[in-house]
Amino acid sequence: MSIELVLARFDSDDLQRDNAALIMHLADVARAVLRGFEYEEGAVTVSSGGNGLQINLPGGTAQVYGDHAQFPIDELDALTIRVIFEIAKAGNLVAITEGGKYFAILTDVTQRSRLPVEWRHTERTPVSQSVEEFNFLLQDWYVAHKQYAERAFDKIQDVGAGFATRSIVSDQQKVSGIVYLHRLEQPNHQKVELAEIFEKLVQIAGEQKGTKAGGFTVEKNHEAIEVRLPAGSATIYANEAVFYIVDVDLITAKVIFEIARIGNMAIVTCKPGGCQAILTDPDQVKQIPAGWNGQKDAVVVCRSSEELAPLLKHRLELDLPPNVRTPWPAEATWVPGTRPTTPREVIYVEAKPKETTAARHQSKLYSFNREHARKNPNRCSEPEPRRGILMSEFWRLETPEGKSFYAYAYGGEKKMWRTMIREFATADGRMIGRIENFEIFLQDDGRSFPVSVCRCNKVKE
Repeated sequence: MSIELVLARFDSDDLQRDNAALIMHLADVARAVLRGFEYEEGAVTVSSGGNGLQINLPGGTAQVYGDHAQFPIDELDALTIRVIFEIAKAGNLVAITEGGKYFAILTDVTQRSRLPVEWRHTERTPVSQSVEEFNFLLQDWYVAHKQYAERAFDKIQDVGAGFATRSIVSDQQKVSGIVYLHRLEQPNHQKVELAEIFEKLVQIAGEQKGTKAGGFTVEKNHEAIEVRLPAGSATIYANEAVFYIVDVDLITAKVIFEIARIGNMAIVTCKPGGCQAILTDPDQVKQIPAGWNGQKDAVVVCRSSEELAPLLKHRLELDLPPNVRTPWPAEATWVPGTRPTTPREVIYVEAKPKETTAARHQSKLYSFNREHARKNPNRCSEPEPRRGILMSEFWRLETPEGKSFYAYAYGGEKKMWRTMIREFATADGRMIGRIENFEIFLQDDGRSFPVSVCRCNKVKE
């Protein structure tokens, strides 16, 4: 079920003379994005009069004009988000996100002065300077509108245990925070399978059957479990999870606590200044990244869901008025991999001496990926092989030994991306690296360095 995101331009009187040229430019921008995603460039067509263009995307056909655009969205897939972000930037358009946490999302700070007066509060009209930040800022708008659309159609989902419950999330509720679960490696601790986690969720759902305040739905596929809660939603994997929180009620706290407990996962919340962890076992403390444990009250042990609920609400600042909560920066300032990234994975690929820019480096990897896709037409085992995208993070990491790496993130069928990147590295004599436990950079030759001793920089190209 698709929802629609509208982009609008607030200085449309200035573009009348150059509208046709702008449309052609926007078409070129869209085709360039599709090319990078190995998507058919024919999906972009310019209308016969040259006053608009259409883009066929996974959620439907987008209509783009000089002063506004309409994008149908089924899910926040990387291709759709990238197209919207690049069109907004190139066309000086603003994303209208009323009904979410923000009135609008800008791509240039100068756009704010042309907004309606009541929209000009900086807290309600953030500026997005990257596609990752744009995606993050859209989350609560997307969840609220998606839930409203599903409720409008009275959609009922089967929990999988012989009964069904109705989602009762109000269309007035907004996502207020994100909670991550991350599995901690401990000696002699048996790994929990996804099926066991699913059974626990079904059990909790069964306990709430007939309780209006506690109804929620659970769906499982081969890789993850999708959960809709009365006060949020979640995607759960065997080793990690992400919860989009509207509020921390007792049911949400119970689900988070039980999954963390049986999966040996830390409950992680993040702020611009760093991450904090809530544990369910004192033995987990020694597995927490040293940088986190060094902060006052950053790591605590919780014994029950009843104890977790107020603590988590405090960590997410839901006990504070919205106008005094810690603001997020326009663009992430932390090194990719040093914080939870669920459902994406981050990998670092070594750069050759002449690859002095991320753009030059990614062109080599993307070229190899296109050839890899041609040679392996069935490389993706999912029914929709285009789900899950590889993207450059535009971060450069240099180890104390002088080796340089560029960061990439991917989602969807992660095994496919790992295989392709490893084959690229092997064929071209490159090293691969990952950040383990959010603080150690580990090369595939076994060498490792604390991230704190590496030179890490956000690069523009």
